[in-house]
Amino acid sequence: MNQTPALATQIEFIDFHQPALVVGEYQVTARQTIGSTAPDDTRIPAITFSTNRRLVVSGERFTLQPAGVMAVFPPDSSLGDYDNVLPHVVLTRSTLPWERRPDPDSTTPAPWLYLLLLTEVDMEGRSITPQTVPLDDLLASSANGVYWPGLQLETGQTAADRVNVIDVPQSLLGQILPTPAELPYLAHVRQGVDEAGNLVDEEMALLIGNRLPARGQVNTVHLVSIEGRYNNNGFDFQGAGPADLIRLVTLKSWRFTVVDEQQTFKTLLLNLNRDHPTLRLPHNDNSQAETYLRMGFTPLPHAIRQGERTVSWYHGPLATGANPTTLSLPVQTADELTYYDRDTGLFDVSYAAAWEIGRLLALQSPVSVALYNWKRAHRQMSASEQQQRNTHLPPVNTINSAQADIPPEVENWFARLNRLEGIPFNYLLPAEQMLPAESIRFFHLDEAWISSLLDGALSIGRATTFDHAYDRDQLMHLAANRYTGATGFLMRSAVVAGWPGLLVDGYAERIDDNNFTPVHLPVSLVRMARLSDNVLLCLFGGETQTIDIHLKPEMLHFGVARNSGEPVGYHKLLRNGTSVTIPFRSEGGSRIVDMQQLALEIDAPSITSARFALEMIEGVEKVRFTRMPTS
Repeated sequence: MNQTPALATQIEFIDFHQPALVVGEYQVTARQTIGSTAPDDTRIPAITFSTNRRLVVSGERFTLQPAGVMAVFPPDSSLGDYDNVLPHVVLTRSTLPWERRPDPDSTTPAPWLYLLLLTEVDMEGRSITPQTVPLDDLLASSANGVYWPGLQLETGQTAADRVNVIDVPQSLLGQILPTPAELPYLAHVRQGVDEAGNLVDEEMALLIGNRLPARGQVNTVHLVSIEGRYNNNGFDFQGAGPADLIRLVTLKSWRFTVVDEQQTFKTLLLNLNRDHPTLRLPHNDNSQAETYLRMGFTPLPHAIRQGERTVSWYHGPLATGANPTTLSLPVQTADELTYYDRDTGLFDVSYAAAWEIGRLLALQSPVSVALYNWKRAHRQMSASEQQQRNTHLPPVNTINSAQADIPPEVENWFARLNRLEGIPFNYLLPAEQMLPAESIRFFHLDEAWISSLLDGALSIGRATTFDHAYDRDQLMHLAANRYTGATGFLMRSAVVAGWPGLLVDGYAERIDDNNFTPVHLPVSLVRMARLSDNVLLCLFGGETQTIDIHLKPEMLHFGVARNSGEPVGYHKLLRNGTSVTIPFRSEGGSRIVDMQQLALEIDAPSITSARFALEMIEGVEKVRFTRMPTS
């Protein structure tokens, strides 16, 4: 019996998770002594057997598999108001940051990985970009302009292995790198637990940066190795001068852009254009035209079969409201679904266009062969059954009923049509003005449009009266998978491109704007798709009255708050209600947080990395839209 998986009800923070054995080579000696308990005159002298085995504990050192990174924040290639957040990376293996040591002589748990943030200003006149070199180039220590301590290969590594390195000026790196006392605060472990306190999913390790991004610039974060680069005095620069370069191995990098406050996730959503709640063209002073525009119709050029040209009404499947229209399906041609409006003197080709595009999509799809063979098998089976009932005719070979069952690939293809997958965008949205830049529009799914679409696709191989009658039954079966009363929205915004990890929840009842913990049952989200870089389509399996747009839980990040007045700077509101001023290092404009001083100000006697992370955490933003009654 299937059981619903347990859900995490809270998150626990842990200081560190050290592996049982750190990376390295070990010698294992096994001994066994065999003796005798017989009387002294017959006792066999004890004999000891021993053997030695070499044990190697390996782990990541110069590269990191993509599966090893669960998430990064700020998101890669995103833009937003990030100048008050500390970048972080979530690692799937909870022991990874402590599997090696930054200082070989220290027993204090500290991460050997560090998030180095570089701004555009840092790189003015410099080239701090990753370059790929063989390990052979890193075996010997180097100086004379580019300083590197050298390394020894471990089991499984070869001199030909390729690694990515960056060369950073000593003057810049010296400002940014954390002190030995700060390193432990920059990593911790997070795990989810259920109401009973049981672990849910796997533990995750998090690494936090110590520098705030710069506004108005592209910021680049490098996950660099500091294995063996520290001693009691801090990072070992090997006597390098300010103009010299320090070589670092980079395991991963990503970049993001910091924009002004008007481009934040929340601000963009709250300022979305909602002049019209539904997909329609702007208001028209002509009352007859406005009647159709209000229903989502668009006047489009129409080439008639006889060669003449006119203008006809068209609306897509994303209707402005519930549509009670019923159609007599199946039909033989799309023209049977063309309607003439005497009041305006124009044709309505909405359902005819849906039927035709369904037919074209089926013809161009590889599923058309399976669809035709399935329908032919059904015809043969029905003819055989009819012949068996007419006993005066000789029996014929019968078709097994299993052969006539709808093939899974055909049923899945029609299910995707029900979700509007593969429909050209101009059929969904015939005019760009219906969805202006930075806008959101809500819709009801027109079931008659979807039925026409399905009938057009099913029309392949429909040639006889029997085919027509038979397809009526099959259309009812396929149309039964439609989402009755389905609703959704289209959003065109920089949010779609800037925050690829956003999530959407829908609810069937109106929920108060201030209540961000709904107790109502959600409406299932049957499709969420980015139709372009900045257009998002969300389709729900029923009527929605409330929609929440928010970020993934992994987007819980570490940040500070800007001071609203004087002095200019940042502060952090702690969980006990007190506020501390964020201390920065003395270097002007570096935006490097003094992590040791901040930790002491949070809790001088007993601060730990877990407690530090708990205080620095920021919640996930959420914006709620409530459907207004339509007139």
